[in-house]
Amino acid sequence: MSERWDAVGKWIALALAVWLLLDAARIIPAPDVILADDTIGPLRRPYALEHPNNLAAWMLLMPWGLWTPAAIVLTQSRGALFGFAPALILRAVPRRWLTIVCMIGAVLGIVALAFRPGTVFARLDLWQDGIRLFLSSPIMGHGTGSYAALGSYQLDTAHNAMITIAAENGLFGLIPMIWMLIAAGREIARSPHPAKWGLMAFWIQQMFDDQWLHPITSILLGIAAAVCIFHRGD
Repeated sequence: MSERWDAVGKWIALALAVWLLLDAARIIPAPDVILADDTIGPLRRPYALEHPNNLAAWMLLMPWGLWTPAAIVLTQSRGALFGFAPALILRAVPRRWLTIVCMIGAVLGIVALAFRPGTVFARLDLWQDGIRLFLSSPIMGHGTGSYAALGSYQLDTAHNAMITIAAENGLFGLIPMIWMLIAAGREIARSPHPAKWGLMAFWIQQMFDDQWLHPITSILLGIAAAVCIFHRGD
């Protein structure tokens, strides 16, 4: 099964690469928001890369390789980095070295935060705003998609999956979501399949980002979860 997962991942990566190329060549329609400095001859920066955290999330959910950390570095997605690092440590580092490696990782995380501290505090403001909306209507929420209209920062989400669900759908949406995550997480944690590490990294990332709303991300998320849940050994 692991070999088949790698093969599927390569085909998905190839499809995404072709899609990005078609986007860059202006064959796929996209809003004209690309700056002139980001245009090279007939090519433009793909519209998908206007939200580079999406690309980083896709790399987390596909079979890992050298392209995974490379994509995270190139996209400068710290949410993906904070998800990838602990999942990689748990997967690759022997238990006797975990304490030392975690200490080193914590130091590197602080250094990463120091590069762009403004966005860190901005996310804290977004989370506080999302919690405010949740507390104002904790049972039913304000309705799916309402964060963009009612939030104080004119953004679509709170850059946190759970807070966004809580603000928009209240406990009626949050409790089933948590229940589903726990039920699926138990099965995924028991799976010997390596795809589970990508799922772990992705959900840590979702504490800082909101790629779970993107259609391609949802497809990759479902594939990876199904592979883990239905895996019964090679």
